[in-house]
Amino acid sequence: MLKKSGNGIKKIILKFYPVLILGIFWLFMQMQMKAWTGDEFQYADLLNQMSLFEVGKKYYQTWSSRILLDMLAAFTHHYPLIFFKLANTLVVVLEVLGILTVAGVLMLTG
Repeated sequence: MLKKSGNGIKKIILKFYPVLILGIFWLFMQMQMKAWTGDEFQYADLLNQMSLFEVGKKYYQTWSSRILLDMLAAFTHHYPLIFFKLANTLVVVLEVLGILTVAGVLMLTG
């Protein structure tokens, strides 16, 4: 049974190795990027002042087109930067998988 699971993992790696390489490269680039150069300080402090719901309400009242983005920015900048870098890498890898699947280049099943 252990041998079968090893073969399954090997098949997954062989099938998705370009995407895995991209993910590793993207994470490496994320770790090299300089942080805290813009309005990250403002977003990092928002959750010290109010709840995530209050952040959403505030931006609904002032910047209605950026509610979700600003809530996400407040959440990700409030916690250690590695959380954002890992989440950002995961989103990029999922986007690539989605694009390849829709384009018919990659089949996620079978």
